[in-house]
Amino acid sequence: MIKLPKGTKEIITVDVTDKLGNITTLNGASGKFDVRRRGSDTWLIQDQANTNTGMEAHCLIDTAPSQWKVTTYELFVHFDALPEVPRVGPVVFEIAYGTSEDLPDPIVSSPSGGSQPVLQATHSFTAAQLHSLFTDSPITLIAAPGSGRSEATIFY
Repeated sequence: MIKLPKGTKEIITVDVTDKLGNITTLNGASGKFDVRRRGSDTWLIQDQANTNTGMEAHCLIDTAPSQWKVTTYELFVHFDALPEVPRVGPVVFEIAYGTSEDLPDPIVSSPSGGSQPVLQATHSFTAAQLHSLFTDSPITLIAAPGSGRSEATIFY
């Protein structure tokens, strides 16, 4: 899977193939792309122009705005200047890490009723990623039920 760091401008390249062999370049095809969170019907980017090199569509993603959260996204490329209007995708990518404001919902209160928030994560974080999320607070990690792992507190 493609992983992009939060707060950067990155190009995702999509290889396009014409199975009939009639098209050898996307130049002049008026390529555009759309992006949404995986499983969502709401588009974060719509009809954003991409650049082309041969049969590659280059889609510039700016992950700095607050709309981008640390989660998984789907990118679709489409072309308007062809006899048909094909839609290519989804190309799945992930915003890999960022700050605590970049985390997707939910961040919930502690199950014990304490004031320290608990991050419910569905994937792994490296120590550097955790450090970038919580630089001034202790981190309490609670393993998923049935995982055989115990709770741990990490202080930075």
